[in-house]
Amino acid sequence: MEGMDRSGSPLNVHLPPEVNGVMSVDLHKIHHNYQTLKKAMNFGTEVSAVVKADAYGLGMRPVSKKLFHAGCTTFFVATIDEGILLRQELPRATIYVFSGLLAGCEALFDQHTLIPVLNDLGQIKRWSRYAKSQDRLMPAALHFDTGIVRLGLSKKETLDLIQQKDLLRGLDLKLILSHLACSDLPNHPFNDVQWERFRKICRFFPKTPKSFANSHGAFLNPTFQSDMVRPGKALYGLQMEGGSIREEFRPVMSVYARVFQVREVQKGETVGYDATFTASRPMRLAVLSIGYADGWLRALSNNASVSFQGFSAPMVGLISMDLATVDVTHIPERLCFPGGWAEIVGPNINIDQLAKGAGTTSRELLCHLGQRYLRIYEGD
Repeated sequence: MEGMDRSGSPLNVHLPPEVNGVMSVDLHKIHHNYQTLKKAMNFGTEVSAVVKADAYGLGMRPVSKKLFHAGCTTFFVATIDEGILLRQELPRATIYVFSGLLAGCEALFDQHTLIPVLNDLGQIKRWSRYAKSQDRLMPAALHFDTGIVRLGLSKKETLDLIQQKDLLRGLDLKLILSHLACSDLPNHPFNDVQWERFRKICRFFPKTPKSFANSHGAFLNPTFQSDMVRPGKALYGLQMEGGSIREEFRPVMSVYARVFQVREVQKGETVGYDATFTASRPMRLAVLSIGYADGWLRALSNNASVSFQGFSAPMVGLISMDLATVDVTHIPERLCFPGGWAEIVGPNINIDQLAKGAGTTSRELLCHLGQRYLRIYEGD
C-alpha cells in the first residue's frame, strides 16, 4: 500500500465497499527499526520495546509479535490490562507494567507473570507483603523519579528506601529505571542533571540492571544506554533528529481516507463550521471521511494538506467530527472523485510535520489516528 492504482484505491488490497478509511502498518519496517536500534547500541545493552497505548495506536498484538520474532524479549506497557492482553499473545516474553501495583492487583500480576514497576513506598510494601504471603520472591522493577515529576519514587522516598532496604524483603529486583524529562531537547542541561541523580542512586543497587533512556535518550550520550534502552518512537519510525544513524528509521504507517463528495464553490462562499475559510476564487473541493473522531485533530484545520498520488491538497475550513474538506482545484479529476482515496499520512505526507503544524508531537497524533479505520498489516 505504498501507492495508489489509477482508480485511486490503495494498492494490492481488496477493500469492502463500506470501508471509509484504511490504516496500513508495515511490520517489516518495524523489524528493520528494531534491528537498526540494536546495531546502534553499546555492546551488551538490551533493546526492549514500549508497546503501551496499543503500540502507539498501531496495534499492540501484531506489532509485539513482530518485535518478538525480531528478537525482542522485553516489553513495557502502561497498565495491567494492557499487560494481560499482551501476555495472551506473548507467553514467553518479559512484560513490565509502568503504572505499578494498584491495591488489589497483586494476584493478577502473579497469575499473568507481569512485573510491576514500583513507583512509591506503598506499592513496594504491598508487593513485599504479597511475596511473604506466597512464601517466594516476587519480581519487581523500581522507578526513581529524577526530575520529570510524574511516576516514580520521590527524592524523600528514595532516601527512605536506601536507609530501610529491608522494605525490599521478598522482592527479586529485575531492573531499576528512571525517565528523562527533556530527551527531545539534546542540548538541555537537565538531561545531564537527571543522569547524575540516577547514577548516584545506582550505587546503592550495584547488582541490579539499569535503564535510563528512551528513543531520544539512547542517542544523547552512549553512557545513557546503560543496561537497557526503552524505545517507542524510534521503533515506529517517528522523526529522530540529528545523526546519520537516525535517518535509517523508517516510518511504518500510512492512512487513507475515502472521498465522500466533490463539489464546486464560488468566490465568496465560506466553508465549514464558523466560516473560517472564504473562497477567494471559484474552487473545487473534496469532502473526506476523516475528522477529529478519527484523531484528525481540529488544530490541523486550515493548517495541513493531504495527497492524491503526490498532488498536494490543502485543508480548508474547520475539521469536524467525521469530515474534512480539501482544495482539489488543481488535482486531476482522474485522481480525485467520489469513492476515491486521499493519502492522509504516508510517503507524501509526513506525520512529524503534521504534528508540528498542530502544535503537538507525532506521538500524540499517531496514538489518535485510525480509531475507526480498517487496519491492514504487511508482513504479519
